[in-house]
Amino acid sequence: MTARRGVGRGPAVVAASMLALGFGSSLGFFPGYFAAALRDDLGVSRAQVGLLVSLHFGCTGLGSIIGARITEKVGTRTAVITDQLIVAVAAWTAAVLDSYAALVGAAVFAGFGYALANAATNEAVAAAVPETRRTLALSAKTSGVPMIALISATLVPWASDRWSWNLILMVAGTAAGAGALISSAVIPDIRASQQPTQPGASVLPRGFWWFAVSACFVVGSGQPLFSWTVPYLDEALGTSKPVAGVISGLAAGVGAICMSLTALRADYLGRTRRVPLIVGLSSVLAA
Repeated sequence: MTARRGVGRGPAVVAASMLALGFGSSLGFFPGYFAAALRDDLGVSRAQVGLLVSLHFGCTGLGSIIGARITEKVGTRTAVITDQLIVAVAAWTAAVLDSYAALVGAAVFAGFGYALANAATNEAVAAAVPETRRTLALSAKTSGVPMIALISATLVPWASDRWSWNLILMVAGTAAGAGALISSAVIPDIRASQQPTQPGASVLPRGFWWFAVSACFVVGSGQPLFSWTVPYLDEALGTSKPVAGVISGLAAGVGAICMSLTALRADYLGRTRRVPLIVGLSSVLAA
């Protein structure tokens, strides 16, 4: 199977999708990275900071199925642009209103917006990249999440010692707005009506929902490490926030590299021989 004609150059689509996922997930990471600033400025507890992260990614999970349906209707390009604009508006609104309630609203709306980007970028990359390189391409696209974690973990704790969290959110919102412009120029406009259909074919293979359940557990167990490593190192071990951010960022960077290396191996093995690789990786995570 080859990439479809007229859907853009594969590497450019992957890069734009990586940016879209990174910017789309940013509001889920930032509260943990400037948690101390939020607690000092707004008087919120650690639990309230954690709630912002949970709301963001929880709304992403709840909105993913609906987001996929919306993407089928409006097309991949419109869905990605919409997500980036939602993140931009949410970030700027929370920064200007300067309240915990505004941060809650931003987490909810940006989380639902991120669901759109997840579905749309999957479809865009699948359309632009041949099947033989698709695992690597989708992995590179998804690495936008640990990459934004690397960049924000390295910079946000340092920046929060010098500038307000409001200004940091304004910068993030502006970056998401730039992402919308990039997406409008690069992301292909794929719609459900353009998909080849096979009468009688199953939409999902039998037992696929178990994969979704396991993915929820993997994300749920790993996300607290992203969100709380910096505050833990700062408050419990006395590490400075910039150094704590670098340590957390390095971990995210290693994760991004491992994602790409694993995808290369998976592409080499092909569809029928990937199961042992998946089982092995799951065993490492469980350990």
